[in-house]
Parts: sequence; C-alpha cells; structure tokens
Amino acid sequence: MKIFGRKQKESPPEKKEVIITGSGIFGLNNYISSEYSNELDAYARNYALYACISKIAQAVSGIEFLLFNSKGQIEDHPVLDVLYYPNHREGSRSFYQKLATQLLLFGNSYVYIAKVNSKAEMYLLQPNTIRIEIDNFGEVKKYIYQSRYVSREFSPDEICHIKIPNPGNDYYGFSYYEPIKRIIDLLGITEKWNLKLINNDMRPAGVLEYEGAISEDQEKEFKRRFRDMFQGAMNAGENIFLKGGVKWKPISISAKDADWLNLIKTYTRQISNVLNI
Repeated sequence: MKIFGRKQKESPPEKKEVIITGSGIFGLNNYISSEYSNELDAYARNYALYACISKIAQAVSGIEFLLFNSKGQIEDHPVLDVLYYPNHREGSRSFYQKLATQLLLFGNSYVYIAKVNSKAEMYLLQPNTIRIEIDNFGEVKKYIYQSRYVSREFSPDEICHIKIPNPGNDYYGFSYYEPIKRIIDLLGITEKWNLKLINNDMRPAGVLEYEGAISEDQEKEFKRRFRDMFQGAMNAGENIFLKGGVKWKPISISAKDADWLNLIKTYTRQISNVLNI
C-alpha cells in the first residue's frame, strides 16, 4: 500500500475448498459410547430413546399444510402436491416421520429436491452419509453423499438442509443424542445388571467352597454343571443340594445395587426431559 498516489489493487484471496465433517461442540463428541456403536444402534436397542423419538415423529407425520396468497387460501397448487405426495415411493406420513426421526437423532435432515419430468419430488438422504464441502468464503459449495455402494455430489440448490441450531458449528445441526449419550449408556448397563439378576433368580453372586484340592478341569466342569442346574428363569426356586464337602456362601448385595428399578426410572426420565416428552 502506498501513502501517496493510487492504492494498489489487492489480489483476491486464494480460493480454497474445505470439507467439514461432524457436529461436535465443546468436546461432547469426544465421548465414545461403550454400549452402542452409533446413533442408529442406540435408537434400535434403547427402548427409552426409541419411544421418545417415535412419539415426536409420529405426531409430526400428521402435519397439514395450508397455502395462502393475497386473495385467501389456495386449495390446489403444485407446491401442495409435492408436500402431500413427496415422491412416488412413499406418502407424506412416512416421509415426515422419517424426516423428524433423522432430525432428532442426527441433528440434520437432508431433503434432495429432484426434478422428474415437469414435476418436483423430494427424497430423504441418510444424514450419516453426508459431508459438506465449503469454499474459503464460508459458503457451502456442495454436499457429498457417500454410502457403501453409491457416491454422488449435490449442489446447494438441490438440497434443503434442515438442522437443529448448533452454537458450535455453522454447518451441521446438533443432535439430541449427543448430551444424553452417557445417560443412555447407563440405562443400557443397568438393564444388563437387571437381566443378570433375573437369570440368577434375583440371587446375588456367591462363592463355592470345596474341601481339598481339585484340578482346573474339575473346577470348570463343576461350574458348568452348577450353571446348567440352577441358573436361568426355568430353574428359579430350585433347591440346591451340594455333595462331597462343597459349601455355598452367598455374597451380600447392597441396597444401592438392589435399587435398579429407581435407576431405570431416573435415566428414562432424564432422556424424556431432554426430548421434551
């Protein structure tokens, strides 16, 4: 830059392309679930998360659309046709239920707007298969769809990106699953604990004492026969008869460990609160 005379023309900034992935905020996505591999796995196997999201999505699926102009309500219009009949594969209820499920679970929903002949159709893309590529001005350049079998790029005009506001990321929405990962894990662990108690007829673990020495193979065989005879719901309430100097000493269970029912209620309530159910 010159002090006197004409200002030199500044060269435009070098154009760069950056691919943005993930929707992390404040390090929340650093927590790795010990019970579930991803959002879909948690949704499929955790009854509380499934119930809450399904209830909201089913309510959304019944949404009705009204179109108005300066003269009043419009009863027949191509926009209404697309909203009520998104595509030739599925109806509106299925489409919007899936859209709401994706939005709550991933924080993002990507609607591909396709032109079929002279009409428009809407298709939902799996959020976990989408990456966003931006330029050095911070604008979205394209959406990259990458599944196991198909790879395709979409322009911003082809995608309607619906997202939950994310204060930590300008391009990806914030999933409701993120802040309750730990709670969902705890609920899963509690359920496992409960299942083990039921398999053991609600009896705590114990110690088998045997007078004298036994080989490792004898120990394994004794444990196997003991489980086959007395473990599980079908053997609940069976009396135990031990021979050959074998003694059973139960290990006491604390009141805190036995209070699994209240733990389940607490974790379920916390998940419901996050999802406003």
